[in-house]
Amino acid sequence: MMVPHSPLSLGALEKYSTKLLWLVLLLAAFLRFWHLGIIDHAYFDEVNIPQFGYAMLNGLRETPFITVHPPLPHYLFAGAIALYYQLPWVDGHASVAWSAIDPLSYRWLTALLGVSCCWFSAAIVKRLTGSGLMAVLAAFFVATDAVLVVDARAALNNIIMLAFGLASIWAFVKANDNDSGAYQWRWLVFSGALIGSTVAIKWNGLAFWLVPLALVFVHVLRFGVDQLRPVVGVQGLRYSGPSAMQVVVFLVFVPSLVYWLWWQPYLWLEGHWDFLEIHQRMRAFHTLEVGADDHPYCSAWYQWPYQGRPMSYLFAPIAGTQDVSVIHLLGNPVLYISSFLAVLLATGIWLRQCCQWLVSGVLAPSFWFLSLTCLGFWANFLPWVLVRRCLFSYHYEPASVFAFIALAWSFLSVGRLTLTSKLTRHAMTAVSLLLLLMIVIAWLYWLPLALGLPISLDGFYQRMWFSRWI
Repeated sequence: MMVPHSPLSLGALEKYSTKLLWLVLLLAAFLRFWHLGIIDHAYFDEVNIPQFGYAMLNGLRETPFITVHPPLPHYLFAGAIALYYQLPWVDGHASVAWSAIDPLSYRWLTALLGVSCCWFSAAIVKRLTGSGLMAVLAAFFVATDAVLVVDARAALNNIIMLAFGLASIWAFVKANDNDSGAYQWRWLVFSGALIGSTVAIKWNGLAFWLVPLALVFVHVLRFGVDQLRPVVGVQGLRYSGPSAMQVVVFLVFVPSLVYWLWWQPYLWLEGHWDFLEIHQRMRAFHTLEVGADDHPYCSAWYQWPYQGRPMSYLFAPIAGTQDVSVIHLLGNPVLYISSFLAVLLATGIWLRQCCQWLVSGVLAPSFWFLSLTCLGFWANFLPWVLVRRCLFSYHYEPASVFAFIALAWSFLSVGRLTLTSKLTRHAMTAVSLLLLLMIVIAWLYWLPLALGLPISLDGFYQRMWFSRWI
């Protein structure tokens, strides 16, 4: 896709970036797998989503198969359960009653995909910027975000969609040959297949289709404008977009075909609906059957960046103690607010770069990185403004990853782009380190609410700073 610009490094730390990334991935795995079975029963939407996979695995046609989301997660959970019970140290079998199924049999899948989200985020950043340290910082934010930890530890479809969506962006980025500027067909087709799979998990995965589409549009717009003037002295990145045939294949044909194919086993098992009828049924549910305030944890899209209305997945007293088991979908407020501000800053700088290009025909070195980051965030955030049904804070997860990438970029780059005074840059570095320390402290403070570990009632309510958080 885009040729990386010169690495933005911090000297000695940059050469250790690969080792630091491995440490971050180990941290991500620890947070997602440690005591993964501490809640020994299905909770929240686990009572529905993995159970579809269990029913398919065991051929339980009498189980109601009407779903409000596409079916790919059902196949994945069926495979996860089947694979788990093949392990030599696991007792039992996948055909026992659903109530006797070990929750680890389906949670391990989302925990693993949650770790992959960290890797894909880092790989995208490294590919576009050349900075290993920036990639590590972005992966750290994804690894430690409590919302992403909670959803990775529960067998839900949110993290599955995010992992496939980030993988599609990574494949699109990797499709570009940095030496020739041409796009490689195999990576574009792979990206298109991942896009179709993302939409086959949840319909809001279409936002990951909008990102490459928007980037192609930016390239076409740039090419069209530059044809109207002599291009002289271009010092920025030269971006040669995919051909028209490639765009049609990887953004239209392949995603559509893959999406249709993922539905076929489900429709055969369900046996009562055809492809169009099931989509009409799903659309009716999302537009007519779910009102704007049908759930106590409904939230407005503008509340998500500051965590105005988080939600509870589990709140259960522990017998014989004064403690409770809590799983609360509450993002780190310091991380969320600062990352949203970073997106606004990045968007402002990107728009300024657009204006500079219009005037001079010169692209800034960070233009394509900022294009993907900003367009990735707004494509996953702004469409929710148009939705009138009940929304939840987990709908912000895809956008939040791009916000975390923007925050990592702002920590390491914004001073170099906007400040000329050495003393001011040092002051900005100090502020960035202080903010990073605050993010880490806040993460540790609210971490018990993400892991389902026993916590006292006082400890829980001390962390509920606002009544809307409960």
